[in-house]
Amino acid sequence: MIKDLNVPKGKDLVGVWVTGHTYLRLMNSEGAETFRFDSPGNHVTAVVQPGPYTIETDGKLGEVKLVSLPPHLRTGREADSTKPPMPKAKSSRRRL
Repeated sequence: MIKDLNVPKGKDLVGVWVTGHTYLRLMNSEGAETFRFDSPGNHVTAVVQPGPYTIETDGKLGEVKLVSLPPHLRTGREADSTKPPMPKAKSSRRRL
């Protein structure tokens, strides 16, 4: 199954529901694969740039949604896997 998709400015995520598949992939306007999903899950989410895409799968496509990332997730950050994540601030709530 193939579906053309145009991602407008301001949208960063494509959410796709798919069933009965072994793969799902997104291809850009030049036909280059930009995202591939080879797992049996029925919901796929991909981060994308604005522009035209083609969704291709050997299964059945369901709903396709375009949404925006929250502002705090739009900027990338370098990760250092040799350092543990920052600890969470302690809550002021009392435990019973």
